[in-house]
Parts: sequence; structure tokens; C-alpha cells
Amino acid sequence: MNCEEVDRFLDVYLDGELDSGQALELEQHFSHCQSCKSLAKERREFLAFFKACAPAYKSPPQLRAELLAKLRGGTPKRTFSFLRSPWIYSAAALVLGSFLALDIFRDSGNELYREAVLHHSRSLTGTHLLDVTSD
Repeated sequence: MNCEEVDRFLDVYLDGELDSGQALELEQHFSHCQSCKSLAKERREFLAFFKACAPAYKSPPQLRAELLAKLRGGTPKRTFSFLRSPWIYSAAALVLGSFLALDIFRDSGNELYREAVLHHSRSLTGTHLLDVTSD
């Protein structure tokens, strides 16, 4: 382990949350590197100072009772209330239907344009400029 990794894992190590393998590597590095060892000592002293000077507040007893009651009741599953409304489904169906109708009308218009261009180009290929269909 190098000094950069020690700096990254030092706070986790001091909180006691580092796994045993990495903690052992960190402690081995401390035995070889005096600067990292002094950094760890400074941070440990700061944590002790902070814990000693930080105010501690006692929670009211009814808070514990309320929390335990809520935990026993289970946590309700979070759902979005607007998904329960029927108007959201009707609006989605309306939007989907509109897109479907636009797609159908657009495709039928393209076929008409395609046929008009085909008839026009066919009329230009011969010696005559107009085709008249007879019944």
C-alpha cells in the first residue's frame, strides 16, 4: 500500500469500517512510513477532540416509542399518488391515439404524393404531356 492509498482509506480505517485485510496492510504501511503514521495520529486526536467537544443531546422518550411503533408496523411502500388517478391513464391513451392517427394520416398522404409523382413522370416519358384515362 502506498501513501496515496493510505490517505484514501485512513478515515474509513479510523471509523473501524475497513475490512481486516486492508486494515492489516494499512498498519504495515504505518510501521514503515513515519509521515503516514503521524497523519493517522493527528486525525485520531482530532476525532477524539471532536467527540469530546461535540454536544450530546438526549432524545425524548416518546421519540423512541414512536420509532419502535413505526418499525413494527413496517415501512409503507412508496408509490406515486398521481399514478393511481384514472385521468393519467386516459391522457396517456389520448396521446398514444393521437400519435397513431397522425402516423396513419401521414402515411396515406405519402402514398398520394408518390402516385402523383409517378403519373407525372410517366406523362413526361412519352411524346405526349398528358395522360387521360378512359372508362
